[in-house]
Amino acid sequence: MEYSFIHIDRCAADVSSMAAKYKTLRLEALRQSPTAFSSTLETESQFGDEVWVSRLRDPEKETFICVFEGGQSSEWVAQVTLRGPLSDEEFALSSESGQSSPAYDRMEEKWQMLSLYSLPSHRGKGLAAKLCQEAFQFLKSQHGTKAPHILVRIMVKPENTATIRLYERLGFKNTGHCTLEEALRANGDSHLIPKGKLEDKYTTRSGIIMALQLLLREDRGTGCSRFLHDSTKVGDEVSIRGPRNNFKFTPGPRRTILIAGDIGMAPLIATAEKAATMGIDYSIIYLGRSRAAMAYVDRLTQ
Repeated sequence: MEYSFIHIDRCAADVSSMAAKYKTLRLEALRQSPTAFSSTLETESQFGDEVWVSRLRDPEKETFICVFEGGQSSEWVAQVTLRGPLSDEEFALSSESGQSSPAYDRMEEKWQMLSLYSLPSHRGKGLAAKLCQEAFQFLKSQHGTKAPHILVRIMVKPENTATIRLYERLGFKNTGHCTLEEALRANGDSHLIPKGKLEDKYTTRSGIIMALQLLLREDRGTGCSRFLHDSTKVGDEVSIRGPRNNFKFTPGPRRTILIAGDIGMAPLIATAEKAATMGIDYSIIYLGRSRAAMAYVDRLTQ
């Protein structure tokens, strides 16, 4: 008996049979954990087969499944979905959410993660975390937009403390709060939002927004990304201090000017410290869209 992880091929010939398994798992999730999702068992149990097939064929969504192989039979026991890549306009939320404006599409590939669930009888084995890692690895391997960063966002109800702890272990950070209406739109389920004036449950800002930026290897680079990927493997224990610089600093005969934008300040701080210890006269020019989005500003002004 063992577990395997699969990515659903939306163009597969047997997508109808896979949709039946997906439906069984999804309805069981809504039955077992009704407070964990933005949708309900009452709503989705009314869906026809064509709806379940369309979910797996949706070009905006990637679905990942954990399969339990038990002798002569197999069972779908966990699933998670990624929606994207989303444009900065699709990804944006109101300022009341506490979110800053999303990065331009050329700078960041943006995904919404939703519907993470594992059957109670298969919990305690780390399957949900492994399933998420499989999904993240897919994003890094595909990386269709070629943006230098990939951002994954989730929206979760505050009472789902076990799920929140799981996301924290995966590296997600709390970034704000959302309404149920915003969560439904972000998940691609705007058709589930009632027409007309919305009840308080749709407009109350109680959902927790969490985000994770995936680390990408830049094969043509010589900086931190390449160094980290080349010198570490899964399971290594890593100690962090810094910032440090993996770029060679070659001082010139005249005054040194260090120029950085956005996250490029991290290696330049190390360069500036190197210049200071060498007694080299230097200045820093640091550009960013807003002071709040710029790293190390407090340190630089000291």
